[in-house]
Parts: sequence; C-alpha cells; structure tokens
Amino acid sequence: MRKGMLYGSAALYLGAYLGYRLQVKFEYLIILTLLISISFVLTKAELKLFVLLSFCIGFSIINYCEESSMLSQLIGRANVKGYIEEVYSKSDFGNTYTAFIYDIDNNKIEERCLYFIKGKEKIEPGSHFKSNVKIEQIRDAGNPGLFSYKDYLRIRGIYAKLSSNEREIKINKVDLPLGLKFRNKVLNYINNEMNRGLNKENSSFMNSVMTGKSDLSQVDRDSIRQLGLSHIMAISGLHMGIISLFLIYFLRFFKIDLNIIYIIIIFLLGLYIYIIDFRASAFRAYIMISLFMIAAVLHKGYSAKKALSLSVYIILLTNPYRVNDIGFILSVLAIIAIISYDEFSLYDTENLQLMTGLKFCIIINLVLFPFLIYYFNRFNLLTFIANLIVIPLFSIAVSTAVLKLMISLIAPRISFYLGSFIDSIIMIIREIMDLLNQIDFLSIKLPSSTFYIIIYYLILLSFLKRYDLKKSSYAIKKKVFKISSLFVSIYILTNFLLDPAIIDFIDIGQGDAALIRSGKYSAMIDTGGSYDDEERLYKYTLRPYLEKQLSNKVDMVIISHDDLDHSGNLEYMYRDGLVDLVVSSDYELNKRYLNSFDLYTDDVFRLNNMSLKTVTDGRKGDSTNDRSNIIKLSHHKLEILFTGDIESEAERRVLNHDIKAEVLKVPHHGSQSSSTPDFLDSVSPKYAIISVGKNNYSHPNEDVIRRLEDRGATVYRTDTDGRIRIISHRLGYYLKKNLPKRRNRINYLEIFEFVIILISSHIIYKFMTSGDDNEDIKLY
Repeated sequence: MRKGMLYGSAALYLGAYLGYRLQVKFEYLIILTLLISISFVLTKAELKLFVLLSFCIGFSIINYCEESSMLSQLIGRANVKGYIEEVYSKSDFGNTYTAFIYDIDNNKIEERCLYFIKGKEKIEPGSHFKSNVKIEQIRDAGNPGLFSYKDYLRIRGIYAKLSSNEREIKINKVDLPLGLKFRNKVLNYINNEMNRGLNKENSSFMNSVMTGKSDLSQVDRDSIRQLGLSHIMAISGLHMGIISLFLIYFLRFFKIDLNIIYIIIIFLLGLYIYIIDFRASAFRAYIMISLFMIAAVLHKGYSAKKALSLSVYIILLTNPYRVNDIGFILSVLAIIAIISYDEFSLYDTENLQLMTGLKFCIIINLVLFPFLIYYFNRFNLLTFIANLIVIPLFSIAVSTAVLKLMISLIAPRISFYLGSFIDSIIMIIREIMDLLNQIDFLSIKLPSSTFYIIIYYLILLSFLKRYDLKKSSYAIKKKVFKISSLFVSIYILTNFLLDPAIIDFIDIGQGDAALIRSGKYSAMIDTGGSYDDEERLYKYTLRPYLEKQLSNKVDMVIISHDDLDHSGNLEYMYRDGLVDLVVSSDYELNKRYLNSFDLYTDDVFRLNNMSLKTVTDGRKGDSTNDRSNIIKLSHHKLEILFTGDIESEAERRVLNHDIKAEVLKVPHHGSQSSSTPDFLDSVSPKYAIISVGKNNYSHPNEDVIRRLEDRGATVYRTDTDGRIRIISHRLGYYLKKNLPKRRNRINYLEIFEFVIILISSHIIYKFMTSGDDNEDIKLY
C-alpha cells in the first residue's frame, strides 16, 4: 500500500485546520518546530519533506486567503464599482445579491461579496454599478458548534457584506462575463425544466437535487436531515455516480466506443461542476471519476485510495476553507469507509454493481456515526432502511431528470410526461420520509464530544479492516484493555478529584440565558427569547446548543422574571421535553407549567458541590425589572451573582445582603439605570459579563462599562465575545470567550492540546495495529 499522497493530503488538511483555528500572521516557527518533531516520529524518511511541505502550505494558504481579502479589512463607507452575479435571497425590505467588486475608492480589487440593496426594485444579473456602500464584516457564530454563516460564505469566497439604498446605486450597463452568462442560462434552463410536469414542492426538491439551489420549506429540510438523507439534497458523489452511470448506459446504446464515452463524460461532468460552482463533494467525485476514466483510456492501473487522496489535495489547495465544509468531510469519510471495507473499483463498468446492499449502508454509517453525532447530535436507526428504500427511487428520479433535460428541446411533450413521472417518484419518496419520521423513538440523541469521537473512530478504523475481534490475539485484547483503563482512569481523576463545573453564558442575542453543569446535573438561569420571533431563536440557537452540550434534558430552569428576553424560550423547551422543573417567584408563570416550584428568598438548590442560593426573590419590586430574582452561585473558589434586570432601586435594597462575588452577571444588559457605584462596590467583581445583542436601547451603556473598568473588573460581552464559558474546579476557575476567532498571539494552550491529541492518537493506533506487516511507503 503506497500512502504518500494519503499522508500528504492528511497533512495539508491538518495544516489548514490548525491555521484556521489559530489564524496567526508571523509566529509560524513554533508550529513548524512542533511539526518537524512530530513528522520525524510519525513518518518514514522519504515522506518527511512532503508531509512537512503539505502542512506548511495548508497552514499558510488559509491565512493568506484571509489577508488577501481587502474587503475583510474594511469597515465603514466606500465608493465601489462592480457587477451583480446573481440573486442570493429576497425579503420584504430588499434583495441580497452576490456581486463582484472590481474597484473600491479608485483602487483595483477583484473580490466577491454579498450586496444588500434596500428597496423593491429587482436588479438583473450582469448589471454593472457604482455606488456608495456601507461595508460590514460578517459575524462568526457566537456559540461554538452551531452553524457559522461566516464560514459558509468563506467557502464561497465571500468575506464581507455591502449594503445601500436603491437611490445610492447607479446602473451603467448590463453585461455578464461569458462564463457566468453561460452558467446562469443553464441554471435557468434546468429550473424551468424541473418546473414542467412537477408540482411546486417536488419541483423545489428536484431543483435542489440538480443545482443545489432550493426554496424547500424548513419542514422538508428537517425531515430529510432527521433520516440521514441530507446527501440526496446536496450535490454529492452519489449524484455524480448516478449521472455518470446513466450516461454510460445511454451512450453505449448508440454503440459508441467506451473510450470516447469516457472523454465525453469527463467533458460534460466538467461543465456540470462549473455550473454548480465547484461544490466540494461533487468536485471530489468528479476528480475520482475522471482519474478512473483517464486510466481506463490509457490502460493504466487505478487506485481509488490514491484518487481520493489526490482529490482532497486539489480541493484544499483551491479552497482551504473546505476544512469546515460538512458535506465535503462526510463525503470523504463515506468513500474511505467503502474503500477500507472492500477493495474494488467504484466505477467498474464491466461489472456494474448497485451499492444498495445492507452491508455497505451499515459500514458507511458506522464510520459516519461519530461525525453525524458531532455535527447534528442525532442519529436515526431508520437511516439504514431509509437509504435502502430511497436511494434506488432517487437514482431513478435523477436519471430520468437527466434524460428529461437532454430531450426537452426536441420532444417537449415527452419531456413533460417525464416530469410527471419524476413528480410521482418524488411524491413516493416524500411519503416514505413522512412515514419513517413518525417513528421517533429510534432516534439517538447525544451531545458533541471531540474526545469520544477520536476514541470511537480510531478503534473502529483499527478493527474494521485489519482484525476479526473473535480471532484477535490475547496480546491485542490486553492492549485494548490497558488503553481503555487509561482513559477511564483519566475520566475518574478529572471528574471526581477536580470536581469540575461549567457555566456557559450563551450568546442568545438581546436576552439572558446561562447553562450550568456540575457532574450529571444541569440547570439554567433564564432562557432568552425574542420579541419578534422567539421560536426561531429557540429553534436555531438555544435548542441546538443544548443538544450539543447535554445528553439529557435540563434538570431545572430558574426564571429571573417574566420578560420575553429572559423567559420567551421556556415554553418551547417545556413543549419539547427539554426541562424537568420550572422555578420562579412569578405565580402567573408557574401555573402555566405542570412541574413548577415557587421560589423564595434564601432558597438553596444544590448540584453536586455547587449551590444556587436566592439572595432575594424580587417580590418587593415596584417594576417588572426590579422583581427579578437575584441568584448567587457558589462552587469551590468561584462565586457568580446573577441579577436579571434589576435597576437602581432593587440594587439599593440588596446592599446589606451577601452579594460579593468574583463574577457579576451585569444587571439589565448594561443599562444606564443599573450598575450603580454602591452596588458595584458591594459586589466587587473581578469579571463582569454582559449578556446583550443588537438592540435599540444603547445597551450596554458606556458609563456602565467605565464604572466596571474603574473598579478593576474585566468586561466580557456576548455580542462581541460570543458564548462566555467559566470552568470551575477545586484548584480555581478560568473564563474563556468564543469570539473573535482571529488572534494577534498564538494560543499556546490550544497548540499543546492539539499536539497531545495527535501524539496520543498515533500511540493508540500503533498499539491497535502492532503486529502488521509494514509495507514500504512510497511517494507518488
């Protein structure tokens, strides 16, 4: 087995990933020194240079992409010239476009961006414009693990967003570059054809399948994702395989030589890849298919492993931000699973096989399982059945769609009938998905954990191909037992001797929500919520965050007061069974929930060695804000004071209480009416946390921030720092913010953790695979 390109692509990926995580400019020497040391341990002599070079390229190129973007360095107003590429999204207030900018304040630039134009007028693609615009940086995900819109746009080469009014833009001419003009015409042609003979919902389904652009409802998206069928909606290797096999059968019907068929398919698939804007999963499949067909034409050998490694290398070189592309990662892992399980050509046209067998479905999902849990926090056991039933029907629908597109110009009536046939197939698929989604008890829900993913994945890979567990030697079993015992011991030492606790101030926008965990117990103080659309905030922020952090529901939710920005998400948590007990001093709120508890002053709740004490229940307050409950958390050397939205009057009433704390959750999002000097002197915090989002109230107030800083408090804000985590244990505590991702200095702790994981993983792998015959490793 020749693993040169395999090691190279892995090193390139690790370099790009670490470069993305650290995002430093000139402090490469420490990283490179560590890499050189690791490479001498992990690789054979002739690979050292290639692995090192690949890592350095990956580490450098992702930083270069960020630095080379002029728009990513600017904030404010500027005069720009450019042209509209396509409509990105529509709203009642205006339209968002992807635009190409070639001049900014009379300086040459070549960069894509998002461009929001306020107003109802639709601007045609190809419109060249000049405008005075506002440049905004796209905010990263405030809560780790949740969808990052910034990363999503980076993958597409977009680093900033421009905005202006209709009156600020002047159209000069309408003229798209030839390539984009061709792309748009083909996309419009596909869209129109998918509309003929299909109803609206099924047309949207097929448009997503064929072009990657869709207006599918969120209900349909959730239904597809919950069954593990997301790969049929994203243009992936499955689509490329179906299309290439259909074209082979179709062209061979006309007695065309197989070598010529291969050349035609490489050309047609290349055009298709360009039309769908080089989506990574499809691009990976295209490279592998092309290499196979070129090898067949030249009568050369073909290695799926080498082709996969080369495709990964090419894709990451062209766009290193693909390290964050979930579809690309899952696509590569699925192919690795297939290749590792069975050595066969994926594109053997002399002996075509439908890979719908149960063994392939199981092995792919076994490999993908930890990553599906990490990204989506759920795995439906019906995925196996869903794939076995849906994939054959889906293959028929895609093949028919290709045929429909090919004959629509010469036989439009037949094309319409084919559309009706596709419509029936998609209707059956949707009915099957709806039926399977009703069986909810087979859905496994687990929190995200990098540590357990590594252990699961290494053990699976080690045994999957190399060992039959029933026949494995006593020595191997003994090593497995020793490794397992080591990790169990580390877990016991960490959780029982240090007794850690985690307090997360969630980035919930303009609101409050804190998740508290100690051992197997959890609690929340407030849930956040939006006055405009609190269910959307819950669905896309709070619920996924809780699913990523917890293996079960929250044991207790304490509500400071019944304002929507503090309690609005509670009803949705209760509806979905994510909360066991509601605690509040508000009678009207408590009576809405079956499991509720009335909160009073001096009540104490315990979570392991942590206590949550009610300093005051707020019943004496004259306003809604002043009726906020004040809670003091104590855990070893840490004390946190949660203050809800109390204002000056309530602050005055608690001055004689025990409110001194190392950490203060700043009252009322930093409002000027709160955080009086006497109150701050009594609390005397070392750290002040302001839970705040975009608002029209001027929160937080500059005077409040100044008063906190004058008293030596370090101020953290969820709107600029994202989620703020406090980790407390017997030896002390420390705070960690999630934003900004870019750092001016290297985080040496993060480097150390990364190196430890890498070395530990290699040691485990060596233990698990010892005794194998080592093959020569050559670089090709």
